[in-house]
Amino acid sequence: MSKATTSTKEYECLHLGKVQFISENMIITWATDMAGVILNVKYSSFEDNHDDFKQAAIEAVLQALPNYVPTGEIKAYISTCINYRIRDEAKKIINYRKRVQALSEELLQECTCDDLDNHIDARAFIKQLTDELTATERRVVELNLDGYTDDEIAVTLKMPSSERKSVMNILWGGITLKAQRIKSQKDKEDGMAVNTAKIKGLMAQNDDTQQNIADLIGVSRYTVNKMLKSDDWRVSDLAKIAEHYGLTVKDLLK
Repeated sequence: MSKATTSTKEYECLHLGKVQFISENMIITWATDMAGVILNVKYSSFEDNHDDFKQAAIEAVLQALPNYVPTGEIKAYISTCINYRIRDEAKKIINYRKRVQALSEELLQECTCDDLDNHIDARAFIKQLTDELTATERRVVELNLDGYTDDEIAVTLKMPSSERKSVMNILWGGITLKAQRIKSQKDKEDGMAVNTAKIKGLMAQNDDTQQNIADLIGVSRYTVNKMLKSDDWRVSDLAKIAEHYGLTVKDLLK
């Protein structure tokens, strides 16, 4: 039950064993203090999110007050509301961390290979990605692979407290888009049927060695040797080779 006065709304509550009317302002004060204690004791690792969690907890209490019946202590009711809301907010952050760490997990899986050739492919993928990342994005990935949480990364990179969440969202969004673009390109390349025999013929006709091609496309001679044996070429490499011989990429496909 609640009643409105000229100053503030009041709720009929059981407090210290007595049923009495308590102002909404007092309930908000209690909720704020309780939320602060709960956050410091149970959620210290979410320090950068404490203000958001506290606001959400207070909103939860205000939303739940109309359903309160003064048969149980009001402070216990407030505490229950706060605990549930903060727990839910923390779960959202944890789930977000899991999503943004999916990229790092994928990169690590790329490195879990059984042979040298696959290790080289994984390193090539990571190198291509890091080459496209900004200095800040590269640092974010490095710290994440080292086990840092988003909050810890933000602190390490000295991001303003009020902007950490939005900036980290933007950074991870950019990193993920670049990784997806590279992966999509790699998938297309995997589906190409390259006429490696024609490339070998062009090399022989023009007295080009594997080292010449390696210098042309910016890789090692060993990598070119692998490409010639496996028909595993990147579109960017084929474009350089095609231009070198006055052809198009299409001319180098079967």
